[in-house]
Amino acid sequence: MSAVDARREDHGDRLRACAGRGRPRGRSRADGDPAAAQNLTGRFAATGTAFLDGPAEQWAEDLAGLTVEYGVSAFVLAADDPATIERFAAEVAPATRELVAAERAR
Repeated sequence: MSAVDARREDHGDRLRACAGRGRPRGRSRADGDPAAAQNLTGRFAATGTAFLDGPAEQWAEDLAGLTVEYGVSAFVLAADDPATIERFAAEVAPATRELVAAERAR
């Protein structure tokens, strides 16, 4: 089992909870709902300890999991710290897109 899979398994409840928030009744994220957006809060840290609590690479893996497994198609970062927003845009978003593309190409 890869580190990504192990973390997803450890934090599966959190992934499922995040994916289920705001979902219209009777619809799943996999229905292609264009409003399948997820509000995000988290913390960048040197080492990862939980979902969206760790380095940018971990954030990308966590978010790619939400996209691939639950169909979340947009993420809204709930942050007002310019450094956090810049890091998310420069590191997390592109890495997440790459991971999702690679998974879909399999």
